[in-house]
Amino acid sequence: SLELTGADAKGEEVMRDIFGPLLRFLLPPKRAILREARAFLRQHSLIAGAAGDAAASGARELMAVHVRVQDSTRDIAEAGRASYARLEASIKRCVASRVANLTGISSSGATSATSTAAAAAAAPAPKRVGVLVASDKASLRTRLVAGFRASAGVAAAGHYAPPAGSFLGDAASRNTANGWRTAAVELLALAHATHLLQAGNHAFSSFGMTAAHLLPHETKQTALSHPCDEEWGAAAGEAECIAQEHPQPWLNLRWPVLDSAAERKRVGCTLRDANGVAMPLVHRLQARGAMELNCPELHAMARRQKLFRNQQKEEL
Repeated sequence: SLELTGADAKGEEVMRDIFGPLLRFLLPPKRAILREARAFLRQHSLIAGAAGDAAASGARELMAVHVRVQDSTRDIAEAGRASYARLEASIKRCVASRVANLTGISSSGATSATSTAAAAAAAPAPKRVGVLVASDKASLRTRLVAGFRASAGVAAAGHYAPPAGSFLGDAASRNTANGWRTAAVELLALAHATHLLQAGNHAFSSFGMTAAHLLPHETKQTALSHPCDEEWGAAAGEAECIAQEHPQPWLNLRWPVLDSAAERKRVGCTLRDANGVAMPLVHRLQARGAMELNCPELHAMARRQKLFRNQQKEEL
């Protein structure tokens, strides 16, 4: 199994990739679907092809952007166009930051080398990042791809365009064979990425999480905090773009964190926290880090990564 984090000098527990090997053992992708996904990526120069192939000069690193909008990002839907615009702007800033880290090229196109005469005369680092966009909102897909194609450090950008009849509205149909195949191809295309940005729905998506583990390589995951950052205000700083500290699945549940007689009857024994206090199952799962991401978890991750502007002052 892959080690997602290594043990440090203090002997902290190593996080191992349990989900990935289990997923690949139980649900190995069909070769035909895998070939179709790779053919799409190579055709659009999002990954490099074999030597002598027309796509041999394609991107050397693939970044995937998965944006969940329609049926689960209720906060954004209720807030309207202004929140959609902030979501889109946050995605662009986060991708620009990650691309700059990979290429040494800033969002303005300048290299991040030192200001020595030799560095000044050196050619800019080659564009080597491909950006694959997947979203359940067509207009957002189109705008993001167009913007990324003009971005510094990006060699190619695109989104999967399936055969006619495969989509129901803006996303793959869940009721037809063509829709299922389309979703599988897109899932495997995302799985080729070494970097995955999850945006919308508080950065939680079982589709994106599965893609991050479907092929046997490590995928660095980034969580976009929107719309939580709207509550955090100007002090958020760079907290919109957070390194994912929960790379394996949590329970995909919409479970209100309530304490009631009904909640306490979900199991036949009394559940207690570390202090021995009785608690309902939903509280126990949340305390053990087994619930889906939401604003408190994103806020905690951002603080651990010292992304808030006012953190240093607070910690003095």
